[in-house]
Amino acid sequence: MEQIISIATIYFYIAILYNVLSQISLDLLKRKFAPTEPMNGLLTVSVVFIIFLLKDTLPLSAHLILLSVFTLFIARFGVVHHIFNFDSQAYLSRFTWASAFLINIFGVGILLTYVVMNIIALVTI
Repeated sequence: MEQIISIATIYFYIAILYNVLSQISLDLLKRKFAPTEPMNGLLTVSVVFIIFLLKDTLPLSAHLILLSVFTLFIARFGVVHHIFNFDSQAYLSRFTWASAFLINIFGVGILLTYVVMNIIALVTI
């Protein structure tokens, strides 16, 4: 489980960095990396990261429910949205489009793995 937690933490750092760089691009070039407002993306990722970090503070059921809801949110707006709503004018480049998609699919995968592993641990106790 510690490896999953470490990998999830790396995901959060990468997602935060992507949004920070997108905001810098917006400030300097007047173009953000993706259609998502960088500050909204940063806020969302930060809230999910805080929920993730509160794993030892929140009741486990509340922690897993909140992470599940936010993971579905990321899947819908961070993965599906980028796939089906691609518009070359909305992204700074194909690289920033692919990065947004890959970062979010990685996050959904690792967060789902974390939630499922915790549910299995609960059931087998």
